[in-house]
Amino acid sequence: TFTAHEHIEDGSLDFVFIDADHETESVKKDIMNWYFKIKPGGYLCGHDIDQERVRKAVEGLNITYETAIDDIWFKKVED
Repeated sequence: TFTAHEHIEDGSLDFVFIDADHETESVKKDIMNWYFKIKPGGYLCGHDIDQERVRKAVEGLNITYETAIDDIWFKKVED
């Protein structure tokens, strides 16, 4: 199985947009795998925050997020 996050250097991306498997545990795993790949000041984003399983994953990781159009959620990554 190819796992893209393993080939990306930590702190090297300006943003990551998550919109894959929408099961709660899969969303959590995606967030945990990609969060540290983002530069300070960059953004972790995702789709379908209106879906209970996605919202449960994001909130279950205690991520403070904002929302945008089309059910997008986002968080600015701090230092």
